[in-house]
Amino acid sequence: MFRSSSPFAKVALAVFAITAAAVAGCGGGGGYGGGTTLPPGPQPSSSAVPSITILLFARNVGMVNDPTFGTVQGFSQQTNSQVLGLAPGQQVMLKNGDNVTHTFNVYSAYPTPPPPGGTLDTSASGTSTLAAGYRSGPIAPGQSVGPLTVTNTNGDLFIACAFHFGSNGMQDGMIVNVGATPGPQASTASSSPPPCHYYC
Repeated sequence: MFRSSSPFAKVALAVFAITAAAVAGCGGGGGYGGGTTLPPGPQPSSSAVPSITILLFARNVGMVNDPTFGTVQGFSQQTNSQVLGLAPGQQVMLKNGDNVTHTFNVYSAYPTPPPPGGTLDTSASGTSTLAAGYRSGPIAPGQSVGPLTVTNTNGDLFIACAFHFGSNGMQDGMIVNVGATPGPQASTASSSPPPCHYYC
């Protein structure tokens, strides 16, 4: 064992002892930081999650009459407007494929349309489950929201764009059921523009 009465040697031994204790303290238990939670593994890419596309004008995506949801337009799982068909617990993205801002508001029945120029609630609900009460908040052109999880409750839900529901009838239905598929697609409207109050 090393012995010295030198003050310098005593300081050196003290520094060595502190350093050894610090190294020992960092090494315990394996993992990160001696037992802290490991970072999560790779997450699935949102591009792998199916999307619902939101588009406004019937001349681009058509409109179709549905016995449950009435005239629906502006929302699609494929190309043109159609009633949405989703399975409970399914994950989806909402994509604004238009050149104006839209929202995706979910209701248990269609709300009362606001007066021309008025809007429904445009704030985001802050939830990530597509169920009655969900509101995406404004989705800018080309932007996406999600992934979102479809409610586990089977049934019919009603969709509206807060900005264009009152002025353009931008509304749709969503059937939630195991094996549900999107409804027939609308035919694209003629090149003549539909009646429009705003945002044309």
